[in-house]
Amino acid sequence: MKTIQTKYLLLIIGVIIVALANCKRKSTQNIYYSKTEGVHAAFYNSFGDRIAVSTTQGNLLLLDTQLNIIKKINTKQGNATSSFFSLNDSFIITGGIDKSLCIWDSKTLERRGRYVTDFYLYASIYGVQTFGGSGTEGRFIMYNHALKDTFSTTLEKEGAYHLYYCIPDSVVVVGSGHKGFQIDICNKKIVNEYLSHTGQVYCIMPSNSLEFVVSGAADSTVKIFNRNSGELLSSSDKLDGEVYVCCFNHNDSIVAASTSSGYIYLFDNQLKHIKKKVKAFETLINGFHYSPDGSRMVAVSEGGGMKIYSTKTWQVLYELKSGDY
Repeated sequence: MKTIQTKYLLLIIGVIIVALANCKRKSTQNIYYSKTEGVHAAFYNSFGDRIAVSTTQGNLLLLDTQLNIIKKINTKQGNATSSFFSLNDSFIITGGIDKSLCIWDSKTLERRGRYVTDFYLYASIYGVQTFGGSGTEGRFIMYNHALKDTFSTTLEKEGAYHLYYCIPDSVVVVGSGHKGFQIDICNKKIVNEYLSHTGQVYCIMPSNSLEFVVSGAADSTVKIFNRNSGELLSSSDKLDGEVYVCCFNHNDSIVAASTSSGYIYLFDNQLKHIKKKVKAFETLINGFHYSPDGSRMVAVSEGGGMKIYSTKTWQVLYELKSGDY
């Protein structure tokens, strides 16, 4: 890890992006397998001109805005469960079932560092001075490469499937068990919990305003909480399947959610009305991400394939089917 500790000490703070690359897995025995190469996550960089994609066969792809493949490597992490741009766009972080976090150059996809853990990683994030991940048995870890400091804790034993920065290098939200957690990584403590779900929380995200937190779970619902008080503000009716991904759009006017049945739901920001329901795939959608300007959404399925939608018409603009990548 010395390479990471020295090489990235002078990282510059980049554009803060609020979006999602979600990864769900309860154990290696329960990982979703398809006859085709499935896709775990897809994530735009902060300029919206590149997309990082991770697959069930351990591949990491760098794509342009039309889903043309620029670079492709195998991470050798087994089932590559995440692909997240650092907040300054210089790197991509991936997790996997080899119990490691890997840092890749975002232009060349050359590996710049590897951090070994003792648990399977379901999700990973990279800020400016910090990077980390969460996974099996509720394990959570953040590494500060500038201060050469590590913070780790254990949340709910069912697993911690998603995490995201509220304040880069300072505050994160994590979904674990039936709960959401807000963690102060500077002071190394849990500062809030979000309670109401009756099933495993697969995704948790802050709003762009940072006033709210939205979560989706195996109980087939989406819920919105006050980020600071933890108060439950609204909850959706039950959807057609487990909710794997959810987030606010770029201006917090829409809440989007995807399900195990292959649908994307678009709600008003109080979850009172379903504005649109899109059948995107035949199998579960384990990742989607709005472009920075909110005009497009990339969605991916563990059954295979990826699509880019116009968020105005909800027509498919570009598509890669399994076998094309």
